[in-house]
Amino acid sequence: MKIDTNENEIEYKELVLNGRIKRKPETIVVECTTNTYEEFQIKVKPFWSPLGAARFLELMSKNVQYYEGCVFNRVISKFLTQFGISKNYALRTKYRSLTIEDDDIISPPISFQPGYMSYAGSGPNSRTTEVFIVMPNTSQHQLNAFGTNPWETPFGYVEEKDLNDVVSKFYNGYGDFINGNGPQPNKIYDKDGYDIYLKEQFPELSYLRSCIILDSNDDEYNLNDKGLYSELSEDEL
Repeated sequence: MKIDTNENEIEYKELVLNGRIKRKPETIVVECTTNTYEEFQIKVKPFWSPLGAARFLELMSKNVQYYEGCVFNRVISKFLTQFGISKNYALRTKYRSLTIEDDDIISPPISFQPGYMSYAGSGPNSRTTEVFIVMPNTSQHQLNAFGTNPWETPFGYVEEKDLNDVVSKFYNGYGDFINGNGPQPNKIYDKDGYDIYLKEQFPELSYLRSCIILDSNDDEYNLNDKGLYSELSEDEL
């Protein structure tokens, strides 16, 4: 079993044995297609952020497909691209209140770089479904600022080529919703958020078409009654 740091090996095994997360390989690849049929990959690293990775893979699984048709609603050059409000009204309503605990910061901590992914939260233990990708040419000052909040722990990344060739081309002409003209997240959560609000006021936005977890047995990504992966026996470690 490969791990990224020696320091988090014991903690990770305890999470497995407690039924809080199922053992995963070092890197899990999620392949995504956009509405313009461009492809990019997300490399998920469960050892960086076990609970965050677990939730993300659950949402990506065939049994949930939460991100299918999802809008890239906040695209800011030299800062971030944010998504995670499902096109499916029932799903986005359900998961909006299903928060997960913050992950402990591993030692040494993972420093943010362009392409790294984390959850967008609003306070401690507030993570749900909205995530962001750090954009190219983000200032070092901003990179240092990412991760200062306890809910901002990286759980994966987009490689440089996909970041530059695909993610950087997402439509960013509307600006931010903070002090700008970008779409308001609360309005996207409304029942007509996609069919009326986004369609009529923000027609140029980019979208995810679909995503698939490569080389996976979909049953592996089902959550147990604790809201996380099934328990493994000690012999399976």
